Amino acid sequence: MSDAPASTIPAGNRFARERRCTPRTGLDWFRTPAWATEALLAREAFPGAVWECAAGDGAMSDPIAAAGYRVVSSDVEPQRADVLRRDFLLEQEMPVGCQSIITNPPFRIAGDFVRHALGLGVRKLAIIQRIAFLEGSERRKSIFGPHPPARVWVFSRRVTMWKGDLEEQRDKGGAMAFAWICWEVGQPGTQLGWID
Repeated sequence: MSDAPASTIPAGNRFARERRCTPRTGLDWFRTPAWATEALLAREAFPGAVWECAAGDGAMSDPIAAAGYRVVSSDVEPQRADVLRRDFLLEQEMPVGCQSIITNPPFRIAGDFVRHALGLGVRKLAIIQRIAFLEGSERRKSIFGPHPPARVWVFSRRVTMWKGDLEEQRDKGGAMAFAWICWEVGQPGTQLGWID
């Protein structure tokens, strides 16, 4: 059990209610290609076990495990038997042994995922998001001002994120720019780097 403080996200938040009554295809389930996760792991080391809290079908969990980490995989709508059915925004503590989170949260609630993870006392957090996540006055005030990321890794080439149910979109090419955004306890300021 973790003695980390409970999250500041209310247990009855509207996003959690929406997700419980929405079909899987409406949940922003986009698969992350293995090479994008491997690129992060080549640049960052993570303490303890890793929690992939929006795991879907394990597309990100598998390369994390292959890199030698113990992985706890969960999702509000798991797409594989070994992924736990858990609503991350309702969790009150980190899983036993987990000190890190690596995930691709749904874009529309990615800010809630970050605030919640930081409230749970995660030691290191990495999310892959559209670069547009870095802009916006609300996120500046509630996330980036009080909790600046340690590093931002910008992909020089586009990452194809395809809808989980639409395998034929896998190699269509990406239209949006993505980056890994990493928070780490004890790392002030933000460094910027690129992934070729």
